[in-house]
Order: sequence, then structure tokens, then C-alpha cells
Amino acid sequence: GGSRDPAIGTMSDEDIIAAVDKDLRKVLLQPNAPQPKVLGIKVWPAAIPQYELGHFDIMKELESMESKVEGGGLWICGNYRSGVAFPDCVTFGYDHAKVVMEYC
Repeated sequence: GGSRDPAIGTMSDEDIIAAVDKDLRKVLLQPNAPQPKVLGIKVWPAAIPQYELGHFDIMKELESMESKVEGGGLWICGNYRSGVAFPDCVTFGYDHAKVVMEYC
């Protein structure tokens, strides 16, 4: 998507899901991985979504909530924590998967 592939903004949801799944299988998943479980889809045809006013305060509150759980084990994750660009999401996901594995 974005400026490199603006046509994706005109594709059907099913076609977008298929294209993303195909690309992820090349980069992250094994070809025989299960089909994706899609919870929702949102297309921003013109830009990467921007954080709203107060986002930093919300992130501080989330960090506080996570740290208050006795014994740990609460991780609130998503692209709103580290950036919405694909490389940021992958890096954040891998980093937090390690944190969860260390906890278990």
C-alpha cells in the first residue's frame, strides 16, 4: 500500500487479505501455516494513520497498568505501541514474543 502501491486502496477486503497473507507467508510464515483469522480491516488510502492528541499519556497509562499486575503476565501489544509501519510491527512483535517466552 501507501505511495508504493496505491492501487491496494481500491481492492476488495478479500483481495487485500489474500495479498497480505501471501506476502506474510514469504516473509514471516511457513507456506503451510493456517489460514489467517481476520478480525477486521481498515484501509487508509492516503496516509499512515496518525496518533491522536493524548496518545503519549495513554501509552504511559498502559505501561503503568502492566507494571501493577502482581507477578507480571499482562502485555498490551499492538501497532499503537511502537509504530504502524510493517517493520516496526514485526520488530515489536518479535521483541515482545521473547518477553512472553521468558515469562512462561
